Amino acid sequence: DGATEFVLDTRDLSIMSAFVDNSEVDCALAEPHEIFGSRLSIPLPARLSKKGGKAKVKVNYSASEKSSACAWLPPAQTAGKKKPFLFTQCQAIHARSL
Repeated sequence: DGATEFVLDTRDLSIMSAFVDNSEVDCALAEPHEIFGSRLSIPLPARLSKKGGKAKVKVNYSASEKSSACAWLPPAQTAGKKKPFLFTQCQAIHARSL
């Protein structure tokens, strides 16, 4: 059988909207788990209940200050010593926060 929903792992994200094939859909963000974050469920159209169907999914979101995947180096730790540097670390457990 095919799929009825598209599920993503998230952590500390603000979900503004979700679209399937350019149509806005109501998505559900589960209560957060202390370690794993929150399950984001996006409903898929009935035509995808048949195996092999395809859809384009778009999620508008923003990361929070709690994002464990984002870190800053202060200016003193950068090559030019003038500006801070933002970097990301996307080990599997952190990638869900971007």
